[in-house]
Amino acid sequence: MSAVITLKNRFDYDKVFQNGRSYANNLLVMYFMPNGFSFSRYGLIVSKKVGNSVIRHRARRLMKESVRLLGCDEIKGYDIILIARPGIREKKMSDVDEAFRHLLTIIKKKNFGR
Repeated sequence: MSAVITLKNRFDYDKVFQNGRSYANNLLVMYFMPNGFSFSRYGLIVSKKVGNSVIRHRARRLMKESVRLLGCDEIKGYDIILIARPGIREKKMSDVDEAFRHLLTIIKKKNFGR
């Protein structure tokens, strides 16, 4: 199992938001675009709309663990940004995994020219 590589700077986030595609479900919004590397990079965003700092941190931990378990080895060659929706605050890890898996299957099905 490889480590999760994250998006570090604002330029990379802006590039994905402007040029990438997006899909969503009831817990997560995912923006993604091919990055030209042999690995995927991830960015996680949890806004104040989700809740106070304790709830936001829990949501971030759930998303990060889901990426670690599912995303590192599933999809390669994409920059992926996950944005938490307010419904994530009362969900369990299995619910977040299911939501992230659903969004990953969209990338796999479409394969977007790869």
